[in-house]
Amino acid sequence: MTRRRALRVLILVVALGLGLAAFRVARWRPLPLVGELPRDGYVRVPGVVHVHTTLSDGAATPEEVIAAAREAGLRFVVITDHNNLEAKKWEGYHDGVLVLVGTEISTTAGHVLGLGIPDPVFRFSGDARDALDDVRDLGGVAFAAHPTSPRPDFRWTGWDLPGPWGMEVMNGDTEWRGSARWKLARTLALYPLNHEYAVLESWTAPTDALARWDEVLARRPAAGIVGTDAHGRIPVRKDEALRFPSYTTLFRLASNHVLLNRDLTLDAAVDSPALVRALAVGRSYVGLDALAPANGFSFTATLPGDAPARPWSMGDVVPPEPGLRLRAGGRLPAHARLTLRRDGRSIAEAEGALDVEAQGPGVYRVEVRVPGRDLPW
Repeated sequence: MTRRRALRVLILVVALGLGLAAFRVARWRPLPLVGELPRDGYVRVPGVVHVHTTLSDGAATPEEVIAAAREAGLRFVVITDHNNLEAKKWEGYHDGVLVLVGTEISTTAGHVLGLGIPDPVFRFSGDARDALDDVRDLGGVAFAAHPTSPRPDFRWTGWDLPGPWGMEVMNGDTEWRGSARWKLARTLALYPLNHEYAVLESWTAPTDALARWDEVLARRPAAGIVGTDAHGRIPVRKDEALRFPSYTTLFRLASNHVLLNRDLTLDAAVDSPALVRALAVGRSYVGLDALAPANGFSFTATLPGDAPARPWSMGDVVPPEPGLRLRAGGRLPAHARLTLRRDGRSIAEAEGALDVEAQGPGVYRVEVRVPGRDLPW
């Protein structure tokens, strides 16, 4: 075989391999689920928190953000433009999607999300403790945004500030910034073939954020959420940006699944406070829906002989009585592995479902992982 012919064969083989890989990416879909839907009496309401619009540094108008949330199948979206609540005029229901408006406050210790607050008659001072106090005094709930960002000026440094405030245990901006450059290049190449798969492959595991959360939980209750941090654009130069990834793609990637005692009523005056309260106390969980739909997960606690309509669940404070059973499972990806953590340390693992007795007082949480994936589901 001549050298030229060998080169042609090599090019053909490489092209065939790339073609098969592209076909596989284009055909990739979220993982199928196994198991039964939970019968714990809670309604799960999926939505996203931490979204920017053209009222600050986002690429989409509030109307376009709402349309993207509807297209992604969400039931609520929380707009949090930088240091303003100008999107308040869009609060309420829009064709079945509930819009809540908060803000992302720039402070001396990092950024703070303020949810469930009215538009104040004053400007936030920029002091971190003042911002946390202001959000509380306005009747809202605060979350530290992108607390473990690779960008030093984005990181949260106010870990010793008094609560109550929660934190983003996963953040859309942080997870892609922590990725290797070759992964980001691959994401750009794969994005036209499969939006969700491409962005999902660029995200890194939130190991540092989860460790920080455990440290905070050791001192006091603190809710954890996923912050989408959607801008719909990536800056390239000072006055130039790529319109990528789309809001719909980011909204389909990961969401907060809020547990409510009853379904939304379609009355914003009733539903908005209910969602904010649930997020504030941690009655929700983070689901990586692009990997597999996460609306069928359950984590409950019951006492022997008890058969309540609604057992204790995420965000509840439970009396540490003998025989307390902790159960986790539901509709999960096949071969999903559940890890039960007490005060940050793994105490039990199982495939498909967990059913164990609590090991005394502590903070219990569950992580679910799928074989071959670093990111928790």
